[in-house]
Amino acid sequence: MNILPNIVVSLNKEEIRNFKLFINRTNSNKNRKDENLFDLIKNSYPDKYDEDKLFKKLYGDENDKNSFYRLKNRLLEDIGISLSQFYFNETDLHYILNHYLLCKSFSLKNEWQSAKFYITKAEKKAEAIENYQLLDLIYSELISLSHEILEINPDYYIKKRHLNRAKLADIQELDDILATIIYKVRKTQNFSGPDAQVSNLLKKYTDSEVTKNKIKTNKQFKFKLYEALSRVLLSKKDYKALEEYLLSTFVDFTKHNLFNKNTHDTNLQMLAYITNALFMNGKYAESLKYADKLRLEMLEYDKLHYDKYVFFYYNALVNNYSKTDPIKALEPLNEAKENKAITKHPFYVGYVYLNLGVTHYNLREYKPALKSFIKLYTNTHYNLLDETFRFNISIAELIIRYLLDDKAYIINRIGQVQKEFKNVIKQSLFQRDREFIKLLLVMANTETKIIPVKLEKMMIDFKTADHKKQANEILNYDEFLELCYQEKGK
Repeated sequence: MNILPNIVVSLNKEEIRNFKLFINRTNSNKNRKDENLFDLIKNSYPDKYDEDKLFKKLYGDENDKNSFYRLKNRLLEDIGISLSQFYFNETDLHYILNHYLLCKSFSLKNEWQSAKFYITKAEKKAEAIENYQLLDLIYSELISLSHEILEINPDYYIKKRHLNRAKLADIQELDDILATIIYKVRKTQNFSGPDAQVSNLLKKYTDSEVTKNKIKTNKQFKFKLYEALSRVLLSKKDYKALEEYLLSTFVDFTKHNLFNKNTHDTNLQMLAYITNALFMNGKYAESLKYADKLRLEMLEYDKLHYDKYVFFYYNALVNNYSKTDPIKALEPLNEAKENKAITKHPFYVGYVYLNLGVTHYNLREYKPALKSFIKLYTNTHYNLLDETFRFNISIAELIIRYLLDDKAYIINRIGQVQKEFKNVIKQSLFQRDREFIKLLLVMANTETKIIPVKLEKMMIDFKTADHKKQANEILNYDEFLELCYQEKGK
């Protein structure tokens, strides 16, 4: 995998500035190939990225690409070093890990007091944030240092390590349950929840008095449990229970000051979950209130994790406005398509243009709807989207084309869709889609503006058929047929 372009475009302004200061610190050569390569990648990836063209710009007519490969590797390594330096003390985790590594470095040089100085700093910080995994390493290192430094009593740290490992075992037990749950959820792609055995295991575990006591005394345990329970409720689509649990947990975490820079990711995740749960429960005003909380929190700590959650913010606005004020739903969509954090991800770009198309369709603005679908098709990353997703997009476009009376296009395009997505269409799960395509072809071949009796019967038969309606219908087939009947039936 060519990871270099992904890393380059992921860097923010401060990270880029720091990198360029780093590479020019020891060499003032203004014509550095590594810096030139960095800029070329940043300005071309992903739409115009072509390694052959990059090579030619940097090395002209030279045929030896080994120099180019070495340059790429050096650039990748230098970016890593500059980021390590930039984030040396950025978070508590960075602080602990870097001080632990400094301890190891001085130990290798037999500079025992210096090693002790750094590991003691790491110990204090790790204890403050209750990071039991790193504390196990730190206590072990201090026990080793006791071999060389007389004032370090190994018994003291052996006892501390023993107590720490008991706490660590609790966390690891919950981690094991969580890993099983996450695996089950991912395996089913959230279309069905984990099996009853897993859910019962978690319930039995969380209901025990021992666990309840751990929750009261252990911050890390609280976060782990939140992750496990929220994932289970999400997988079961039990949004009522999820809403109640998330809101009470958010209040509890806020009351006990558990949200800080180190836990900011969890704070944003919880707010994103809350907005979604409230929306699913039809509480649109409350969902928008928490969406605004999410927006404000995304700006904290110099926009730490902003790029990760900005999509969920826009998604919350679009979902809620689509129910309360469809015209207003266009505002966040038009804003999102210009947001660099969104444009970096093909799925997000697809989401924006798809929802622009759907929103315009719901407003009976068929030409702008079609333009949005064409934008979606022509996006560089369109083919990276899931095949089923692309199939449903194709049907949605056909529906809009029909309402624009572009019957010739439909007749031609249906054959292409059937060929392109034959593996999808033949599945029993897509029986309704298969029948709809057949019906749409008959409709497109009907020249009269008034729906003939025979076609009307076919439309009624389709709507009353027992094939299961799928949630993946981008534009509801029954609503479309009703619209056609209203506009062309008489």
